[in-house]
Amino acid sequence: MMFLRVMCLQMQLLLYLRLTSVAVTSWSYSVSNQNMSWSNSSTWCTKNYTGLMVIQNREQHDYLKRELLQTNKYWIGLRKNSSVWMWYGTSRKMESQELWDPNEPNNIKENEDCVEMSIRRNEPERNGKFNDETCSKTKLALCYTEHCRSNPCVNGAKCQETINGYNCTCIQMSVVGGKVNCSTDKSPLCTVECLPGHLLLGPQEYSCRPGGSWSLFRPLCASKNIHKLPKIND
Repeated sequence: MMFLRVMCLQMQLLLYLRLTSVAVTSWSYSVSNQNMSWSNSSTWCTKNYTGLMVIQNREQHDYLKRELLQTNKYWIGLRKNSSVWMWYGTSRKMESQELWDPNEPNNIKENEDCVEMSIRRNEPERNGKFNDETCSKTKLALCYTEHCRSNPCVNGAKCQETINGYNCTCIQMSVVGGKVNCSTDKSPLCTVECLPGHLLLGPQEYSCRPGGSWSLFRPLCASKNIHKLPKIND
C-alpha cells in the first residue's frame, strides 16, 4: 500500500530539465623544448597533447601573454587556407585584426602561410602579437590540451570547454508545485520552495558538485490533495 502511494506521488511530479554549469579550473598549455617547423610542431602537439594552440577569444590570449614568461616566438595553430586565415583543425576563421602586429600579415617573403605569436616582455604594446611567417622556419611549438576529450565529467554531465578549463553541466530538476532558486557561483546551491497546497518531500536544498553530479537526494513538491487509493484485496 505504501509503495503504491509513493508511486502515486511520483506520478504527479512533472520534471523539466535545464542546465547549470560548474566551472573547473584545469586548462593547460605546453611548449616544446626545441624549435621545429610548423608542420612538425603540429604533428608533435597532436601526438602529445590536443594540437597547436587554438586561441578562442581575447581572455585566453591575455592569459597566454601573462603566463608565457620566455621572450620568444611560438608557432600557433593558425594557417592560411585558400587565402583565408583558419584555425587549424576547426572551421573558425581568424577575424580579429587587433591580434596582428602592425602591418601584418604582409606575406613579405611570399609563402608566409603560417603564424607565430611573439612574446616581447620589453615591448608591452607588441607583446603576444601575430606575424605571418614561412612554414619551414623553426620555432617553439605552443600546444594546448582539450580536457573534454578525456570525458572528465560523471553521471551523464555534459563537458564544455572554457578558457581556463571546462564546465560539467548538471541536470537540474524543477518541479510543478514548487519554485527552484539556484545560486550562480562555481558550486551552485538550489533551494526548493513549495507553493501553497503542496508538500515538500525530501531536503529543501541540493547542490551541483564539481564533478557534474547533483547531491544524492533532490527535494520534490507534491500536491496535498491526493485521493486515497482503493484498498487492494489480497
